[in-house]
Amino acid sequence: MRGSFILGGSTLAIVGYVMLLATKTPGAQYSGTVFVAMGLLPSVACQLARMRETFGGEVKRAVAIRLIVGCGNLGGIAASFIYRQQNSPRYFSGHVVCIGSLSVLIVLCAIAMIRLHMLNQGKITQCEREGITAEKSDVFAELGDGSPLYLYTL
Repeated sequence: MRGSFILGGSTLAIVGYVMLLATKTPGAQYSGTVFVAMGLLPSVACQLARMRETFGGEVKRAVAIRLIVGCGNLGGIAASFIYRQQNSPRYFSGHVVCIGSLSVLIVLCAIAMIRLHMLNQGKITQCEREGITAEKSDVFAELGDGSPLYLYTL
C-alpha cells in the first residue's frame, strides 16, 4: 500500500507550501519548509519502490524507474523557470506551481490505486475461476506482470 503514503506525503507537502504562501514570519516559513521536506522526500522513495514493484520483468521495471528518475531530474530544469529571481523572496508563482503539481500527483495516484485494485481483483477472480494457485508460479514466471499470480502494489 505505497500509494497511501504517497497521498499522505503529497498532502503534507501542500500544507507546507500553503504555510510558505500564507505566512511572513521566519519561524512559520521554516516550519513550512520542513513540512514540504517531510512530505516530498518519503513520497519520492515510495514512488520509486512502487514503480519497481508494479512492473514485472526486468526491462519494463528498468525503463519505468529510469522514466521516473528522468522526469524528476527535469524538475530541476523547470525550477529555474518557475522560481525566478524577480519573485524573490516569497516566490509565490513557484510555490503555486508546486501546489498544482502536487495536486495533479494526488489525483493521478488515487486513479492509479483504483485501477490497480481493479486489475488485482480481476487477476484474483481469474485465479479462482481457473484454479491457478501459488504452486504453479513457475509456469507463469516468464509472464512478468502479465501473470495471473502477479498482483500490483497499490
